[in-house]
Amino acid sequence: MQSIQVDDEDQQTEQPNKKAYIPPIIVDNPVRDKQLLEDLSHLTKETVTGRVIGFKLKIFPPSAEVHRAIRHEISDEWKLKSHTYLRPKEKQLKVIIRGLPKDFPTKEIDWFSLSLYGHLVHTLG
Repeated sequence: MQSIQVDDEDQQTEQPNKKAYIPPIIVDNPVRDKQLLEDLSHLTKETVTGRVIGFKLKIFPPSAEVHRAIRHEISDEWKLKSHTYLRPKEKQLKVIIRGLPKDFPTKEIDWFSLSLYGHLVHTLG
């Protein structure tokens, strides 16, 4: 009787490496946003990208190590206000009202009396 050896490496299928989610850093009221991004790229020796949205700068660090370094530099050294999460008052509330006819005009709903101050109203159909 012959024995056959099988390598475990041959049987394993290669899983694509998933990139870990790295949350963006949001800086409130940045001064000289382009200069800030250049300084952070120079500090971390990696390309740091960002986007200005209103009066906030959203910074996208490429790795977790860079994220930690940027958070330390922004809060401890530069004393800027920043956060990595969406504040509750900035979240948009989504409401679904069931049982309305498809042709019901949404302008007739008194959103103020329902304590709903939505910017956009969509009908599902």
